[in-house]
Amino acid sequence: MTEQSELARKLKAHIDTLDSEIRRLDAKLKVVEVETRQRIERSINDLWAQRGEAESRLDEVKRTSESAWSELRTGFERAFDEIYSGFKRARERAAQDDDGPPPPPAGPASGHGPGPGTNRS
Repeated sequence: MTEQSELARKLKAHIDTLDSEIRRLDAKLKVVEVETRQRIERSINDLWAQRGEAESRLDEVKRTSESAWSELRTGFERAFDEIYSGFKRARERAAQDDDGPPPPPAGPASGHGPGPGTNRS
């Protein structure tokens, strides 16, 4: 698997995680008080923004040719890290309203596998 396709796979997985988190928070909105509801709504809005950014980056990765990929790789990796950091902040804010601790993050910063810039060869 090329680095480009690996990053595309990770971005797609991240988008799926964002979708799941948005659905979870939407369901939670139905049973919470006003102040908590406002925090959750802000978190959902932040997650939607992060999802849009991730979707844009995924489209760019898919459109990038192999020859251009090597030149753009560092920028894509930095953007992915920024998107993921924003997701973690939004998730942590939302977790403050949960009964228990947040689930472990799924992404390059989790320590579970290499990040998008890690060369496996």
